Amino acid sequence: MVKIRIKTSFLGIYAILLIFALAASTAAQLSIDDVDFSSPGKSNEVKPNEPAEVTFDINNEFEETKIENIKVTVYFERNGKKLKDDSGDDIKFKPDTIDYIKAGKSEGMEFAFNMPFDINGDEEYTVVIEAEGRNASKTSQEFTAKDTSETFTTMKDRHDLLFNKLDITPKTIVCDRSITVHYDIVNIGEIDEQGNLTIINGPMGIDFNENFDLDSNYDEEDSRLENTQTFPLKSGVPAGNYAFTLTLNYNNGLKTKFNTTQITVQDCSGQQTGTQTGTQTGTDTGQNVDVQYTQPTQPATTYYSANPPKKEEGISQTTIIIIAGVVILALFILVIALVMGRRH
Repeated sequence: MVKIRIKTSFLGIYAILLIFALAASTAAQLSIDDVDFSSPGKSNEVKPNEPAEVTFDINNEFEETKIENIKVTVYFERNGKKLKDDSGDDIKFKPDTIDYIKAGKSEGMEFAFNMPFDINGDEEYTVVIEAEGRNASKTSQEFTAKDTSETFTTMKDRHDLLFNKLDITPKTIVCDRSITVHYDIVNIGEIDEQGNLTIINGPMGIDFNENFDLDSNYDEEDSRLENTQTFPLKSGVPAGNYAFTLTLNYNNGLKTKFNTTQITVQDCSGQQTGTQTGTQTGTDTGQNVDVQYTQPTQPATTYYSANPPKKEEGISQTTIIIIAGVVILALFILVIALVMGRRH
């Protein structure tokens, strides 16, 4: 009995080791490397709503065997919890199945997304990449791989506002002399923010100001300022291109953010003349921004003298006609006289 137990135990241990060896060998044939997380800011740091990208390679480590039906999943995890978007769904990347990767070859992949608004600052997330595939020659043999080598950290500025949406209609104004602005401004900073929004355009006769107090908690309705305003244009606005600017002043006037759109004004016949300069892209600065306007140029006009031009001296057309008539009549009389003279 002792020998049987010892032999059974030995076989059990051998089976377990064999399973681990097979698992290790299958996993090693499919690998993930060159994982990189990038964003516009500092290396491996990302702010709310910033674009980010994950790139990586899926490798077939076999020398002769092809791996097929490869499925890949990418997600971000912190303390066992996945990063979610602003709708509460997991941010997950599951691309189309890779048909196959030849032996010794790799397949590069990338996943681009925008960070959600509702994140805390100074939190580290792990980029988790999982892959699985099958042996093309022996479909019952599966391979798996997992990589957790890359991380990134969420960052938030103490004072930060964002133009989440800005819709200005129409972009070209013809006979309907009004303009409608829909804006959605979100507080993505660490603290509550007070300030004001201004929409000023002198040539169009627009001068608008709205104060706001935005909560720093994204889940609160007061964390955003969303409104629609319609402005009639003053009469006599010349045709041309105009810089239409929305400006945010906050942090006690120490920070300014603006967004500028070009608006074209035409007359009712559809003709456009004149231009007006202005910045066309939004930016964030630490000081007030002045937008300089140039009055649209007027169309060229030709002026005429009030006194009619003098006629050139000479024989008039009427006089020439009379003289020609007299000459023809004289010739006619002369011909008749000659004919009558020959008859006699």
